[in-house]
Amino acid sequence: MSSSKISGIVLYAIVILSIVIFGMFYFGAVETDTVPGTEAPVYTDLLIFFMYGLFGITLITTVGAALSVFVKQFMSNPKEAIKSMSSIIIFVLIFLVSWSLGDVTPVKLIGFQGTENTDPFWLRWIDMILFSSYTLAVIAIVCIASGALKKYFVK
Repeated sequence: MSSSKISGIVLYAIVILSIVIFGMFYFGAVETDTVPGTEAPVYTDLLIFFMYGLFGITLITTVGAALSVFVKQFMSNPKEAIKSMSSIIIFVLIFLVSWSLGDVTPVKLIGFQGTENTDPFWLRWIDMILFSSYTLAVIAIVCIASGALKKYFVK
C-alpha cells in the first residue's frame, strides 16, 4: 500500500473521529450541577484530551519528519541540511518568545478549585500556546497569500 493511500485513510479516520467527538460535545448532554447557574457539556474532557492527542501526534510527526530530512540531507549536503533546520529553529524561537510574553497574573474563575489558574507555569503555558497559535496562523495566512500572489504575477 502506498504512503499516499495510507495518509488518505488516516486523514479520513481523523476527520470522521473529529466529527463524532465534536458532535458529542455540541449535541450531547450537559451538566448543570458543577457550578450553580452554569452548564457544562458532558464530553468536555473527551474533547480536550482528543485535542491534546492530536497536538501530540502532530508535534511528534513534525519533529520526526524534520529530523529524518535533516539526517538524510546532512549525509549528502551539510549546507542544505542546516537550511532545512532553520524552520525548526524559527518554530522554537516562536515558542520561546511566546513563553516570555506570558502573563503570570492569577486568573479568578468562579467555582474552580484547582491550582492551574494561579500556578505561574500553567499561566505562561496557556499564553505560550495562544500566542504561538496566533503567530503561526498569521504566518500561514501570509504564506498562502504570498503563494497566490506569486502564482498570479509570475507566469
